[in-house]
Order: sequence, then structure tokens, then C-alpha cells
Amino acid sequence: MPALPSISEWLPSGAVIGFGLFLFGVVRSDLKAMETRLREDFKASEERQQEALKAMETRHQETLKASEMRQQETLKASEMRQQETLKASEMRQQEALKAMEARQREELREMRAEQREELREMRAEQRADNKALNEKLDRFVESMVAARAS
Repeated sequence: MPALPSISEWLPSGAVIGFGLFLFGVVRSDLKAMETRLREDFKASEERQQEALKAMETRHQETLKASEMRQQETLKASEMRQQETLKASEMRQQEALKAMEARQREELREMRAEQREELREMRAEQRADNKALNEKLDRFVESMVAARAS
């Protein structure tokens, strides 16, 4: 019966273990840094989207104010005309305003939907990246175990 190998023959040296731990630490810190960057990018993206939404809302308010001013001017001019012309003009203006508001609301909905989709895509990419990194880490750990076993 062959003699069992001594513990120093099958255990890796302290330097190999230390190097393995160092590599694990490097990979882990890279993962943490990537996660931090992704979170920062996500926050920046959300901030940009919020700014764009606020800008759209401001433009919407300005458009409404401008539209209201145009309506008031039209109303003053049409007060001099006959009563029937005034009623017809007011109805056309209200319909135009409602249509414009409906279009703007629809554009806002579409933009929000696009933003949500972009966020979903970014999250999916992040999950895929994390999965790939985890697989690499698993392969690395397996190779370290295999190296330790041999």
C-alpha cells in the first residue's frame, strides 16, 4: 500500500493561497466598482429623465399660457362681431385646445413609456453583466480549486 502524501505535498503553499485571495479581492473590488458605476449611471439617467420631464412640463405650461393668451385676444376681437360668430369661434378654440392637450398628454405618456423601457433594458443589461461576471468568478474559483486539488 502506497504511503499517503504528507499534508505539505497536497496543500497549496501560502503564497498560492495568498495570491488566490488577492485575485478574489481584485475581482470582488472590480465587481463592486462596476456596481457603483452602474448605480451612478442609473441615478444620472434618472436625473436626466426627470430634468427632461420637468422641461417638457415647463414647455407644456408655456404652451398653455401662450394658447390662453391667444384665446383672450381672439375673444376680445370676436366680441365686436356678431354673437353667432363668437360662439362658433369659441367652440373651435376649445376643440383645438382639447386636441392639443390630448396630443401633449399622449406625447408625455409615450415618453414615459420609452423611459421605462430604457430603464428595463438597462436593468436587463446590468443583470446580464452581473451574470457574466459571476460565471467568470465561478470558473476562476473552480480553476483555483482544481489547481489546489492537483
